[in-house]
Amino acid sequence: MSPQESKNTDSTDDRTAKVRQCFDSVARRYDMANHVLSFGMDFQWRKTAVALARPCDGGRILDMCCGTGDLAFCFARQCPELETVVGCDISEEMLRAAEHKHTRLAEQGRIGCVNFEWMAGDCGLVEFGDKPFDIVSCGFGVRNVDDLSAVLARMHRVLSPDGRACILEFSLPGGFLLQWMYLAYLFCVLPILGALITGRLGPYVYLAKSVKKWARQVDLPKELLKAGFRGVEVKKLSFGVVSLYLANK
Repeated sequence: MSPQESKNTDSTDDRTAKVRQCFDSVARRYDMANHVLSFGMDFQWRKTAVALARPCDGGRILDMCCGTGDLAFCFARQCPELETVVGCDISEEMLRAAEHKHTRLAEQGRIGCVNFEWMAGDCGLVEFGDKPFDIVSCGFGVRNVDDLSAVLARMHRVLSPDGRACILEFSLPGGFLLQWMYLAYLFCVLPILGALITGRLGPYVYLAKSVKKWARQVDLPKELLKAGFRGVEVKKLSFGVVSLYLANK
């Protein structure tokens, strides 16, 4: 390995560790922060994503960067006859929260008889077995991965021939005034509220910076096409602060 390659690997490892630590630190109150900071709109974003992804009875779902499992559980609630939902995340604390939530929801009979599996690790590297998935989803996670191309290629590879990718990610609304107001909220209000709820300021400063950088530098539809997907659709939600990307294998 050349010195430059070693430096790049070290940089990637450092960023991965920081992202993992960032999410580990807020896992306990992550859901509450999401609901408050989105004014409850996160529930509708997930419901819309699942409805348009069109899960079917007996299907298999892989939810990458699953966090505390809200999107994974939304699939199960809207299609309780699914066979399996696999959730993968780099943060073990987030997965621990997902497992606790899974136990509670199962006891309440709110997720049918769906088989859930939780896997810790980098979604671009974890082996998910040979059986393909009907839908691969990712809610607000692709913005945080180290190698977007590798993750999208993995999504494409693990899908069945007629499978579908379903990605939710933050974006910037159109129009100068609306975008200015949103960025003001993102940088001036959201970090303070996030810190009050979770006791951690850093993760929400990171959130604001990463959303702005992502929205202005990454063309996700283009990246999906490069990864081999076709029929890419983009749905703007809540005036464009969130975008839903749907793509066929």
